[in-house]
Amino acid sequence: MNVLHYGLILSQPYDITRGLREIGIPADYAMWDDFGEGWLIKGCDINLKMESISGALGSIERRAKFGKFLLEVIEKYDVIHFHSFPTLWHANQLLSTYKDTSVLKSFRKKLFLSVWGCDVRNWRHDILYPWSPCNRCSLPMKLYCKTTCDKTINAARKYCNAMFSGGDLKIEYPDLIWGNLAIDTREIHPGIKNDIPEKYVIPRESDDILVFHAFGNSKKRPDVKGSGYIKSAIDNLIHDGYNIKYTFIDNVPTQDIKYIQCQADIVVDQLCAGWYGTTAVECMALEKPVIAYLREDILQICPNENIPIVNANPKTIENTLKSLIDYKSVTTQIAKDGREYALKYHERAEVARKFLQYYEGD
Repeated sequence: MNVLHYGLILSQPYDITRGLREIGIPADYAMWDDFGEGWLIKGCDINLKMESISGALGSIERRAKFGKFLLEVIEKYDVIHFHSFPTLWHANQLLSTYKDTSVLKSFRKKLFLSVWGCDVRNWRHDILYPWSPCNRCSLPMKLYCKTTCDKTINAARKYCNAMFSGGDLKIEYPDLIWGNLAIDTREIHPGIKNDIPEKYVIPRESDDILVFHAFGNSKKRPDVKGSGYIKSAIDNLIHDGYNIKYTFIDNVPTQDIKYIQCQADIVVDQLCAGWYGTTAVECMALEKPVIAYLREDILQICPNENIPIVNANPKTIENTLKSLIDYKSVTTQIAKDGREYALKYHERAEVARKFLQYYEGD
């Protein structure tokens, strides 16, 4: 069995394909283009670099290159696992025809899709929840998302053997199969704090409490993580006399961000979507106490047990931070539990084994 993961979504396709290789399954990661955001990923095996093809004959060249790639995919791979959109042809999703997906299906390829957030988050449902990311978008964007989300999900239901996700998306689309985030816990481990490159060392006083929060491409997106609430809570605590050093990170290469994360005393992932993301998983693997908003309805369907994340929302974040600072023994235990949890549920080889069960199924 040969597996291809396809699409641009942080480090997930890279780590899942490496996890598959670690358990003996040949797997590659390909993308249409990195769109100048290569810093967001750890690497790939095939970058078609389609966006660099321009000029009068650009459209013809692009289609010729894609046709060759499609033939190579048909010849080499048995399983194609898409990320965000169930097609190899990158286009405005309103215009997608899924012709290539239909061709792959006709060759009896097994097709799968993982979705990650706003690629299919549908405001019709999500708007009902407090602090929903959808409430931060304009009406035209909501209408666009509604149309593209429906189209993506309907195409996946037509062509794919299964769809995967977790968190609020699993609530929204019950036919999704729960899929955990994947990281390399051998790369991301507590010991890296002893080998931090100088350019990433954060200057601090001995009694500083370093609170870490990250939001990639934050200038291009609405405040879907609740960064404003976090900053406000920390400002209030500093005013009350707490020695907090707030470290907000954006546009640091995915490969390097662990060197900043490992210096944190407390990590705040997100306060809006209702579930935790890659930042939380990486920081748990580094034995850091993590705060995130975990919605009760998602907790009820999550197959993972004993999630060691401190639950907080925009209303409670200030008191939650205060408690973690004041009760260090509790914070230390939460951090240790986080490493064990990451190893059990998020180690990339373990995540890959879960996917393999579906790849090998009927």
